[in-house]
Amino acid sequence: MPIQFTCPHCGERTEVSEQFAGQTGPCRQCGQTVTLPHFGAAVAPQAQASHNYGVACPRCGSRSHRSGPWPWYLGTIGAIFVSARLCNACGHEFDARKPQADFTKRKFNLALLINGFGGLGIVTVMVLLGWLFYVTMK
Repeated sequence: MPIQFTCPHCGERTEVSEQFAGQTGPCRQCGQTVTLPHFGAAVAPQAQASHNYGVACPRCGSRSHRSGPWPWYLGTIGAIFVSARLCNACGHEFDARKPQADFTKRKFNLALLINGFGGLGIVTVMVLLGWLFYVTMK
């Protein structure tokens, strides 16, 4: 009777002969090392689902990734536009919303945009305060 299991790295469902139960080998889809469950062993679907995401890593193709480090200078607004991910298989950092984009350049451009709007807001407030001071001092 074949054993069905799901690769914890890429989420690929595979069926193998029971003679391979308990052995370790490469996944047919992603090539990462997996240990096959023993015959009749329950595979924890919740643990597998927590690592499997719809976006594949642009470097290795693995679908197993976690939240990546988020630079403090991009703040909450940056988190709305970018979903930083860190691949569990190869350690590559990428944006889940635009996986093929250069992530470093994307963070830099976003920092310029956010800080540019912030600077524009400060200049606007200063001009309005200057105008208010000028109008009230007439």
